[in-house]
Amino acid sequence: MYIDGRPLSIDAFRGFVQSIIERAKAILTEELLFGDATPLETLNLFELVDDFEVSNKNHSFMSEECNEMAEGRRGMMNRLKGNKGRWDEMMQMNEERNELKFNSFKAREYESQVERFLELLLILIHITGGQPARGAEITTLRYVNWSTGTRNIFVEDGQIMIVTSYHKAQALTDKLNVIPRFLPEAVGKMLVIYLANVIPFRQLLNHRHETTETQGFLWASDTSKNKSRTWGTQRLTTCLKRESGKELGMELTTSDYRHIAKAINRMYVRGLTRGMNEEDEEEEEEDADDLQACHGKEMADDVYGIRGDILRSLTERSISVFRDVSRRWHSFLKLESKGKRTKKRSNDREIEGQLMKRTQFKVTMKEVREQLKNLYGANGTFKSKEQEAGMQAITNNASPLIIILPTGGGKSLLFMMPTKLKGARTTIVVIPFIALIDDMLKRCKNADISCVEWKPNCNERVSIVIVSADRAVTGRFKGYAMGLHLKGQLDRIVIDESHLTLTAASYRRCMRQLKTLAIPVQLVSLTATLPPRMEKDFEEGLMIQGAQYIRASTNRRNFKYSVEGVDSMEDMQERVKEMIEGDKKKRRMIFCRSRVKCERMANILQCEVYHAGLEGRSECAKRWVTNGGPIVATGALGTGMDIEGIEE
Repeated sequence: MYIDGRPLSIDAFRGFVQSIIERAKAILTEELLFGDATPLETLNLFELVDDFEVSNKNHSFMSEECNEMAEGRRGMMNRLKGNKGRWDEMMQMNEERNELKFNSFKAREYESQVERFLELLLILIHITGGQPARGAEITTLRYVNWSTGTRNIFVEDGQIMIVTSYHKAQALTDKLNVIPRFLPEAVGKMLVIYLANVIPFRQLLNHRHETTETQGFLWASDTSKNKSRTWGTQRLTTCLKRESGKELGMELTTSDYRHIAKAINRMYVRGLTRGMNEEDEEEEEEDADDLQACHGKEMADDVYGIRGDILRSLTERSISVFRDVSRRWHSFLKLESKGKRTKKRSNDREIEGQLMKRTQFKVTMKEVREQLKNLYGANGTFKSKEQEAGMQAITNNASPLIIILPTGGGKSLLFMMPTKLKGARTTIVVIPFIALIDDMLKRCKNADISCVEWKPNCNERVSIVIVSADRAVTGRFKGYAMGLHLKGQLDRIVIDESHLTLTAASYRRCMRQLKTLAIPVQLVSLTATLPPRMEKDFEEGLMIQGAQYIRASTNRRNFKYSVEGVDSMEDMQERVKEMIEGDKKKRRMIFCRSRVKCERMANILQCEVYHAGLEGRSECAKRWVTNGGPIVATGALGTGMDIEGIEE
């Protein structure tokens, strides 16, 4: 092969790549890991789990508990302590505070080694993943999710997958512009070890947290110090020219390398490892080759980060085709992976219905009481023995479990508290009316519990997912809930105000259909209104058997009931007007059985109105709570509302 009239040996090119790998590995283990090569030697990428669908800010495969990567900073300090020579160099005593601190000169030396490693890693990711991405794509990779987008670095079936996008890319991605590239094992392992160990240590070393501008970037530019050190296409070109000049005797620019990669792909790589009678697959792979090289049927005109909705467009087929393109490139470079799969892929587990293993934690009531005090202060205690019994049954995973507590008896605590306990995963709370969701979100926020309202495409990993009953019975939500279960991330489903599965079944079809939300996890039903004579009907309505009941008295001493008969609608309206005469600020609730009657009565009384079909109903309820006076409503208002000071 000739480049501008100069010969380039294929073996020399392979040797060039291998040399950079060995040099990067030496810097990583000897300098950045203080001589400890164990993490690199023992890492098996096939053992790593990654959930692409989680959209939480700062989430990555390092966030997965089963990957055991949360202690990178502590592990680095232990390595430093284990290397006495490096410890003595890097640490010094602060005489004023009588404490150890990092030697600032040695800290700068460490950062210089990090820069050397990152420059070599940049070249390796650019060269070894397949056809090269554009400089602006490769130098803006993020390893964690950010506020408005998804990361670029994933683990997929034992390989590190780099995902970039540009506009006008077509074919396999169905015009949704997603280009995956897979790194060879040697490069992927170095990247993972750097992310899990070196980055946390650098933050400790420099007493810093990542800023909004640098957060999550693999190559984060600090232009405040030296603008010439900005990571971008020019920096990539500079690094590539320097290293190729050393190893090959010719300085290659990014443009030179792009032409080399295309030529190698055309002459040596395409067709590698293909079998006979694979014409369709061959055409797909040629499209993938072109897309990886960023010169598909139309050239790209812009480079963007990955949006979550775009990432979800990647199919198993397209991932497989792009993986084959990268693997042929690895084979050409003689960088085939040596790692072995030790467990099934997550997709295989889901297809076969096998649950990912999760640690079971035994929780004592002593721990529960400690959390109760954390939530409500030193005097925090259970409101009743039935509330405490309900909490104990929940922590013992009793299911199905029906808990009847009076209004104000602390039902919400029964699904909020468990999320604070050791080993807690996600709790789904089904709420009968959308109008109640804002109130529940506010309560969770005040208790410092991560919580989100479920909507289509909701993929945040939180402690509590709140869903309205009408959405809970949709196929999309059931698929979402089952997905959490199959990943071992779902603790329980709680149905709040569950008596409505009986009392509202005639006019709210979704309440009848809650029985179809049949996920094999703990089921907890909470209500203040379920007479013993209705228990059988209730169980039949939810299609459950052998339920455990915990029942407290729902009699309220501060309630007074009376029934008055009237001869006509007009008489009833006049009687209501008489009852609310006097103190206009008293909170009073007048219930009607239909929206039409609500509107008519509110018009007569000149007061607030509330029903499920009313636009701006939340604002109406807030005005009523703030200003007092009467409100006319359907049962949608009273159910689940926790409002003090209602007198009539």
